[in-house]
Amino acid sequence: MHEQESRLLEPAIANLFGYFFVQLGCTSQMDWIEFSRVSEKLIMDDRIDPALVKSLSTDKNETHSVHWIKADLDYLPIAKESVDVMLLPHTLETVQDPYYILRQVDSMLIPEGHLVLTGFNPYACGILKNRFSKQGKAFREANLVRSQRVIEWLE
Repeated sequence: MHEQESRLLEPAIANLFGYFFVQLGCTSQMDWIEFSRVSEKLIMDDRIDPALVKSLSTDKNETHSVHWIKADLDYLPIAKESVDVMLLPHTLETVQDPYYILRQVDSMLIPEGHLVLTGFNPYACGILKNRFSKQGKAFREANLVRSQRVIEWLE
């Protein structure tokens, strides 16, 4: 699954430019932010795993510096119209009110800013199987949102 996301995200993120790149939420060990050419990169989450910070900080590329901020995703400490690129990797699935997060993101993005979202299809067979299995606690608790609903919110 990560391979499929990487194939889609890498070219999308690599073609976005600006001064500030913010990733809200760090839901996996994948370093999505490394694909960006933006100079100032920030990962913000309410839980930051020190091992993950260390693994992503051991950098292959000198220009790839990432700043980490531990913050409540419901109260983001970012100024209005200050972010060029915002990445939400499965973030809408982990917060209580995804619509509220999107409203905050909208106010943080510059007028020509870019939003990159990833998420699971709530009606996919694998997701449904995981939601009803004993090991699928994370999927049962996830706030899975239909793509059509996200499109309505973004309009």
